[in-house]
Amino acid sequence: MPAATSPTLERSSLHLHSLEKISGLPVISSTINLTQGIYGRVKESTAASKVIFELAEHSVQKAAQLAEPVAMTLEKPIKLADSVVCSTIDIVGNQIEKAREAPQKLTNVITSPVKPAMNYVKEVGSYGVQTVGYLYSKLGSPRTQSEKQTETEPECESEKINEPEKQ
Repeated sequence: MPAATSPTLERSSLHLHSLEKISGLPVISSTINLTQGIYGRVKESTAASKVIFELAEHSVQKAAQLAEPVAMTLEKPIKLADSVVCSTIDIVGNQIEKAREAPQKLTNVITSPVKPAMNYVKEVGSYGVQTVGYLYSKLGSPRTQSEKQTETEPECESEKINEPEKQ
């Protein structure tokens, strides 16, 4: 979530524990951090984008301020729903242990079966590069070959005319 919208949401007296739990999961947390970094870079990339993003952030703050009285009148049902979501997160988290693992560990589990094939492709590519390098060193560059051909060819058509025709 962008830093500019956080203060409005933090000042709210309605606190959702389910959002806190979800954002505490390693995969979600790292995704949020990655998204915040991208958001910041895009926002700061040009003066126009900075103005547009700040306008959008201001609009979100205003919307949160306008929605807060409605949220306060619905506080009890919202807290009940929050409690149910928290319980569900706990159940799912206990059943799916992968949800609590660090993203790097998940990446390793996913990529480890693919690594041997990737290494083989790298070896084949490396062999191809070596072969091209060897051929280049032995044969020379294509430009060098074409230059050699133009050097041996007659420079004008009159030289070809004087040569006897072969039948």
